[in-house]
Amino acid sequence: DLIKAGIGHKAADFIAMIGRGVSCIIFALVVAWKFALAFLPFVPCIVLSMHFMIHFIKKYTIQEFVSYGQGGQMAQEILSSIRTVISLGLQKKAIEQYSKNLQTAEDMGKKKGLITGLLNGAINFLLTAIFGIGIYYAVYLVRTECETFGVDKVIPALFTIITS
Repeated sequence: DLIKAGIGHKAADFIAMIGRGVSCIIFALVVAWKFALAFLPFVPCIVLSMHFMIHFIKKYTIQEFVSYGQGGQMAQEILSSIRTVISLGLQKKAIEQYSKNLQTAEDMGKKKGLITGLLNGAINFLLTAIFGIGIYYAVYLVRTECETFGVDKVIPALFTIITS
């Protein structure tokens, strides 16, 4: 049950997304092969950007949770022996140690946000570039090779490539 709960929808969603991406690329190649070939180099760039974003988010989230866990553990120890801490006058030291753990977690959160923002910006830039280049190249193909690549073929190919 634990494995089923962990994998459950994720495996099905993964298979569906891969199937949708591959089928959209195949459809675009069948409908307007010359147009679709111009955009295939962009696909690995977007996939790699997504991979790096997920990798860094996972890495920094784990480090952030470890720091919060250490801070929580220390706070629990201090609260469980509050009489000893107060009698020895260690309140300021305990607060400093707790603040240090929270600062580490905050630093990890900032790094995660920066990396996520940069890679998300790269992904959005690539998608916008594909759209812009696609419109430009579609107009070029419709003007120069209108008997083979008409508007009825180029526009569906553009949107299926963006969908993939």
